[in-house]
Amino acid sequence: MCSVSDERPVGCWRVTCIVGLVDGRDVLLGGDCAAIGSDHTVSVRREPKIFRNGPALIGFSNSFRMGQLLRFALHVPSMRPDTDALDWIVREVVPAAREALRDGGFSEVRENVETGAGFLVAAYGRLFHVEEDFHVGETLDGFDAIGCGGPYALGALRATHGLCLAPEERVLRALRAAQHFSGGVREPFTTLRLLAPEGGAVAPSSRAARARKTAPTLTANTDV
Repeated sequence: MCSVSDERPVGCWRVTCIVGLVDGRDVLLGGDCAAIGSDHTVSVRREPKIFRNGPALIGFSNSFRMGQLLRFALHVPSMRPDTDALDWIVREVVPAAREALRDGGFSEVRENVETGAGFLVAAYGRLFHVEEDFHVGETLDGFDAIGCGGPYALGALRATHGLCLAPEERVLRALRAAQHFSGGVREPFTTLRLLAPEGGAVAPSSRAARARKTAPTLTANTDV
């Protein structure tokens, strides 16, 4: 997470941990609350790094300014019927995010290449990683993690695969592992679950089903 003053020194993105996990047709996101300034000061922020925006959950791992733009300036459109979710995010969500970041003065253009910052998007039963060059990735593992704690969280998610653990517990264990090994991750942790629509295929016509159970859950337990 970048500095509270929104400066963007080299390497400022190497903080925070955002975790995503696909649970059947639901998707969970989890995140920490650390903010680290360019002078290496650490604070714990009240505003979450994961939030609901329209039909999607978003988790960011860079400047809080970027997160605020993704939360309040970006309008995530609903997916049209008979549209693949990857097609939807590439052709509709990412262009809207680029416009919001550009208008908000966050994205940069160097040598005719526009860059922003990485974030996770959970929607319609899928988990996507939008990278700094705005290309979209989706893993076969059914989970992903970004930020300085991302590699540790990925290891924890793989280690808990197949165990009799609730998905929320797997996400929290991944965040605790990231905090144990990374100085850029801090509690409390927040988790959100985005429900798939009841009955039938995942489609934007059943947004009411996904609207439930999106209240954050906080934990102060640091045991891994």
